[in-house]
Amino acid sequence: MGDEDFKDKVLKFTNSKRIKPYNRIRLDLTFAQLINAVSLFYKISDKSILYKSDSKKENLPRKMAIYLCQKDLGYGLKKIANLFNLSKISSVNYAIKSINQISDINDIINKVRKFY
Repeated sequence: MGDEDFKDKVLKFTNSKRIKPYNRIRLDLTFAQLINAVSLFYKISDKSILYKSDSKKENLPRKMAIYLCQKDLGYGLKKIANLFNLSKISSVNYAIKSINQISDINDIINKVRKFY
């Protein structure tokens, strides 16, 4: 699968800071497990994560699940929109951006991931 020089170059690149550790996809994780982990962490039902409520109140657990679907499962925007019954891909982008703006988000994400 390539000579040793090539393997060394690839290994150096993958260990560099160009690939962020949180962008690595978990092949052993399913969508159902992710939703269950988020619902356990926030102490809410799976249904309240999967379906948009009529209330104007922010649904942080739902946004967290959307974010983790992209980061941990590697799902694309369209697939995430379909899974969460969103009519627009821009809604997925908005959820991900709003999670990224939370100051202590890495601590929260790590706590949620402990439920996987």
